[in-house]
Amino acid sequence: MRKFLMVAFAVLVLVGAGRVAQATPEEDIARLEMQLKMLTNQLVEMSKEIEGLKAKVAALEAGGAVAVRPPVVPAVEPPVRPPVVVPPVGPPRPPVVVPPVVPPVVPPVVGVVPGVGAAGRYALDTQSFIDGLLKVQLAQVDQFMAESSEEEKEQARQQIRQQVQQMAGSMQMTVVLGADGRFSMEGLFMGQKSTAEGTWKLEGEKLIITTTSEDGNPKDSPEEKTGTFRDGKIYIGPDDETPMQIVLIRQ
Repeated sequence: MRKFLMVAFAVLVLVGAGRVAQATPEEDIARLEMQLKMLTNQLVEMSKEIEGLKAKVAALEAGGAVAVRPPVVPAVEPPVRPPVVVPPVGPPRPPVVVPPVVPPVVPPVVGVVPGVGAAGRYALDTQSFIDGLLKVQLAQVDQFMAESSEEEKEQARQQIRQQVQQMAGSMQMTVVLGADGRFSMEGLFMGQKSTAEGTWKLEGEKLIITTTSEDGNPKDSPEEKTGTFRDGKIYIGPDDETPMQIVLIRQ
């Protein structure tokens, strides 16, 4: 899930930065340094995934076995024993009634409140995403074109608005929080599909999503992302990885 958000934002930032016209050499250097930093972060993430895949291939070639999680067998509740009436011995006396055996109550899955909770299907609030992204991009125009004329700045702003509307407007993201504590995500950006699966739990308004696999490949170590659940919406960011707030609305 984090990988999808990082890639989508990085591409939009690079395209937006490339649209800034009439930049000075110093501004070009600053912009290229920012692009290089973003690309370096992506390469680090990809290198980690490649190393993980190499380790798995080496284990398979050495005859190692991949651990398979046994299927979860649902618990079978014991039948309720009917009351047993003990016949009287000796002089007549009232019958003794043995109370029935009641099976223990199993608590619900952590993070799920029956009939309430955050379980459900959510979709990206596209307009909120566009507004947040534009705020970040336009702030960068003012930073990189501080010495440019207001007319040149406005031309750059118009180009970025059009570009963000075209690219971010087609972005799709759907998250399903299952009542069993599992989650799944499907994203589509510039024709590229991304998926993720894992678990989730709710602590008050704090939503904790743990990704265990991306694009069908198990992760070497689970990846945790926190957000806020309030009024039927999920709020993620802003933080170091997501500079603007992502809003998901329950369908």
